[in-house]
Amino acid sequence: MNEKKLKKYQKKKSKRKIWLLLVDDILYEIFHYFPSWFIIKVCMKISRQWRQVAFRIPLSITVPVYHSIFAPPQLIRHLANSECLENMTSLNINRNDIGIEGIKCLAHSNYFKNLTCLKITFYGDGNNCLAKLIANSENLKILTSLNLHCNLDNEGVQFISNSNYLKNLTSLRLNSNKRQCWDYIYRNNIDDEDYRSVEYITNSERLKSLKYLTLNYNNIGTEGAEYKANPEHLKNLTCLTLNENRIWDARVKHIANNEHLNNLTCLELRGNGIGRKGVQYIATSKYLKNLRWLDLSSNRIRNKGIQCFANSEYFQNLTYLNLSSNCIEGKAIPFLANNECLVNLTSLDLSRNLISDENRECIENMEFFKNLISLRMDCDDECDGYNSPYGSPFDWNNDYAEDDSSDDQLPPSPIPRRSSKDMKTRKRTSLNGVDLIICYY
Repeated sequence: MNEKKLKKYQKKKSKRKIWLLLVDDILYEIFHYFPSWFIIKVCMKISRQWRQVAFRIPLSITVPVYHSIFAPPQLIRHLANSECLENMTSLNINRNDIGIEGIKCLAHSNYFKNLTCLKITFYGDGNNCLAKLIANSENLKILTSLNLHCNLDNEGVQFISNSNYLKNLTSLRLNSNKRQCWDYIYRNNIDDEDYRSVEYITNSERLKSLKYLTLNYNNIGTEGAEYKANPEHLKNLTCLTLNENRIWDARVKHIANNEHLNNLTCLELRGNGIGRKGVQYIATSKYLKNLRWLDLSSNRIRNKGIQCFANSEYFQNLTYLNLSSNCIEGKAIPFLANNECLVNLTSLDLSRNLISDENRECIENMEFFKNLISLRMDCDDECDGYNSPYGSPFDWNNDYAEDDSSDDQLPPSPIPRRSSKDMKTRKRTSLNGVDLIICYY
């Protein structure tokens, strides 16, 4: 054998040795870095060994907006019958009219037994049928996260709450389906007149493992918030999100005085018409002292509401605070900065408020801002882009915003907005590495 052939043989032999080094355990670790679609389309087709290893990898699949040669129900049927998805742990069906047949295939598929996370955005008929099939599916019994945007009414929520197979849920999201760019709006039909859905959730023994509960854009309103006064089965909740639900000040009291919510670390109440009284209930609640994340944006807190933060002794653990779009003036910021209990705050959002340039020097010299990693004080075109069924706080009359007697009423007729075109000054500065954007009219 000549020298040239010998080198060629040794090169092939070395490649063969490298290939042999790819044992199952090494392949298994490597495959974890690949996206699920690559594992299905490529790795499972390389060799028998690769295919067997690929079957052990947890898969996360997203079915995007309908762009397929198959109709959505047929697409779901193909997914439900695919052995390649036997170890799928996460499925996201995004804005596809999968129909009743597609729902049945999803709920009855033996290949979906390992699902732990399911998200469905469904704009077709049969919404309660979808909830019923999911709730009664034994194949989904290890599900820990359920996210439904599908115009459910109270009957559908009752199916979810009473399910014997959803006892392992730790995260439940039942959001509306606002689509303002289209001619119609889908939303979950949980409203003031028929609020039983909230009662089903809070009184369900089968949902007592919940840690994350999200009910955004559901018009929970008066009675719904009061039903949250005694959620004994939800004492494990760490995150509660009730954005855009017409809760108002009087209903915040029921949440703040609830001893069963003392484990909350995250509370979001964006766009609920909350004023000074509502902030006071939260700031003086001993049951909310573990909060780390608090979002009160797009309410009507104003200057008087900020003063409530100055007197609070229960915000020692707070690291994130969002007070954007609340008609807060720069002169009220010292009340916030003088609270010694906010020493752990690292992120503060005061954007889309009424911060004037004359307060700039005062803000820069405040000791309070030294520990902040993120600070927002901008007021740009987003002021005009706020999207709420009750309008922006910039639209509400000053008398109404400061009048506590109108806490439980809808805002009066709006006043004209002030556009970002009317801004006199827009300045950028930096404080201790924190970018500041200060604007005023």
